[in-house]
Amino acid sequence: MQKYNPKSFAFLQQTLTEIQDSFDIAVGVNPLLRYFVRSRISIDQRKKLEDHYSSMVELLRMQRLFSTGDKAARIVEMLRHDCDWQVYGIAAKELWQRLEDEMSHRLILQIEPTKVEFYEASEPFGRDVSEAFPSAIVDLEEACTCYALGRNVACVMHVQRALEVALKILCKKIGAEFMPSWDAMLKKIDHELRMPRDEMHEFVRQHIQKTAEAVALLRAVKFAWRNPSMHVDAIYDDNKALEILTAARSFMTALAALISEVRDEVVADA
Repeated sequence: MQKYNPKSFAFLQQTLTEIQDSFDIAVGVNPLLRYFVRSRISIDQRKKLEDHYSSMVELLRMQRLFSTGDKAARIVEMLRHDCDWQVYGIAAKELWQRLEDEMSHRLILQIEPTKVEFYEASEPFGRDVSEAFPSAIVDLEEACTCYALGRNVACVMHVQRALEVALKILCKKIGAEFMPSWDAMLKKIDHELRMPRDEMHEFVRQHIQKTAEAVALLRAVKFAWRNPSMHVDAIYDDNKALEILTAARSFMTALAALISEVRDEVVADA
C-alpha cells in the first residue's frame, strides 16, 4: 500500500496553480489561442517555471506518479534552453493530462487523525513487549494497522493471535496445558494463587505478586472481549476494538516484565 501525504498533494496543487497563474498572466490571451502564442519565454520567466517544476519532480516520483514525474523532468530540461510559450504550453497540458490519467487509477483513503499513530507504530505495544514476545510482533502491528483502517474484526483476530503467544508461555511456566478457553486458564491460575504457599507451583510461588497482577489484567481483556472467539458472526465497532487493544496491551506489558519467549530466566519480583 502506497502512503500518500495530504501535505504533499496540497503542495502539488498549489504549485500547479501557481504555474497556471503565471502562464495566464504571461500569455494574457484567449485560452483557446494560448497554445499558438509563439513569443519567447524570458530568462526570468523560464527560471521561475523551472523552479516550480523542479520542486514537483521528486514529489511526484515519491508518490509513484512516475509518468507525470518524468514529464515534469522533461519540462525542466526544456526550460533550461530558449523556448516559446506554444511549445511550453503543449508540454504543460500533457503533464496535466498524465496526472489526471494516473490519479484516475488510484483509490485514496484517509486515516482519521486519532488513528494515525496506530497505523505508523513500529512497536505498537512498546519495546518491552516486542523484545519479550518477538513472534507476536507481526500480529500486533497488523492489529493496529487494521484498527487504523477500520477493519475491526481483523484487528481483534490479530490481537487474539498475539495474546496466544504470551498465554502459551505463561501456561508453560505454571505447568498448565494451554487451552483456547480463557476461563479454564484463569481457573487454573486462580487455583494456584489460592493454594498454601508451600503447595504452589514453583513459578507462581516465586512470583505471586506479578502473577496476580497479570491475572487481573487478563480478566480485563476477557471482560473487554466478552466472549473471545473467532466465530464468523463476531462483530466489533471502533470502540470495542480499541477497548480490546488497550486491555491486551496492558496485559502483555505486565507479562513482559515477568516472562519472555527469548529468555529462560524470569524477572524477579521487586
